[in-house]
Amino acid sequence: MTIEDNQSHAESDDSNYPILDPNAGGYWKPTPPERKSWQQLVTSGELKVQKLHEKHPGAIQSDINHELPNHDESDTLRVSSRIKEEETDGAIKPSKNWTVIPSPPNVEQNRVWHYTNSGGLMGIVQNEAFWATSLAFMNDSQEYNHGLSVFKDCFDEVNSSKFVHPIQKKFLLDCLEIAENQAHRIKIFVLCASLERDSLAQWRGYTAFSAGYAIGLDPKDTPIIVSPHQDVGSSGLDSHQGWAQVLYAPEDQVTFAKDTINFILASTPHPLNKGLPPWKDCVSIFATYMVTNSCYMKHSSFHEEREVRCVFSAISDIDNEAVSYRVTNYGIAPYLSIGLDHQDNSAELIVRSQVAPPLRIQEVLVGPSSHVDTLVIGVEQFLKSFKQDAIVTRSETSFR
Repeated sequence: MTIEDNQSHAESDDSNYPILDPNAGGYWKPTPPERKSWQQLVTSGELKVQKLHEKHPGAIQSDINHELPNHDESDTLRVSSRIKEEETDGAIKPSKNWTVIPSPPNVEQNRVWHYTNSGGLMGIVQNEAFWATSLAFMNDSQEYNHGLSVFKDCFDEVNSSKFVHPIQKKFLLDCLEIAENQAHRIKIFVLCASLERDSLAQWRGYTAFSAGYAIGLDPKDTPIIVSPHQDVGSSGLDSHQGWAQVLYAPEDQVTFAKDTINFILASTPHPLNKGLPPWKDCVSIFATYMVTNSCYMKHSSFHEEREVRCVFSAISDIDNEAVSYRVTNYGIAPYLSIGLDHQDNSAELIVRSQVAPPLRIQEVLVGPSSHVDTLVIGVEQFLKSFKQDAIVTRSETSFR
């Protein structure tokens, strides 16, 4: 809906939205983030929810975002129907409302595919870990800018709205400026896979000059950061803890961006609340959250990839202990080592380990090649030597 369309429908429901910025004339109306009881959460599938810790900005208390929010101490959790109240050490009270953090779509199918070359496959199996690449060193440098451009377009509507408080506009603007101008200081790492088992587009990228492989993984396995430091992890506001789908359709991206913005507006710290962290710290947290969500948007021309991602952020000195470095075509690039844990860690927000858990590879698909039989034999023997019982199959795709 455009601003003009919104204006034509504004007369009937403006009474529920008091004017918070009399100097503005736009009609964009913020909606509060979805809130659920614990009973609703455990029956609604896997979600990321929070009542914010005292170190984070607070969540809105009223049902309608009429005024600047108050704040409430609590916890942030990843929730699924598999966990029970007693597994949270008493942190949950069934009657308490929780704010659902806007997240990209979950992966519904039972397998995702990580495409790589021979060296990548050997390193993954030998180390039982994947490499999450720094966002600044991704192959497509415009990916990050595309997602941010969606947020910038939505911000223009918010900034002109008379229904959004000037302090909320200022907070959102500061978050957007940090996300746009200081992205190199926000360490974002991305692990990529695809919903497509046998993708010609992916094979062209990985088998042009060498053998290519697609590693079949269970998307329910929990991604964990592997580091010798015990307390590494990602920002408490990461929108998703696991594989999630990339959005390609412009209308889906706008909806996701507006949901994210509504959450940020509702979490604006009150400048008179002395119990909160400094404004700049709150901005840093939500700018990182905005950058993270930007990673789940790609131009529609890439839709054939059907990409899924795990996105991790490292914003503290402790988190930086987990970062390693390797040589790439783009110079010396930072990365995180990511293991996949098949245990049920759904109740944990930040999952980490000093040692990678045993890697469970479901299948290895050998890419198109004139020597595919030889490649299959080599992979089977290699996997067997590392006690991997994954099945090995060959691609039905041909370059010709």
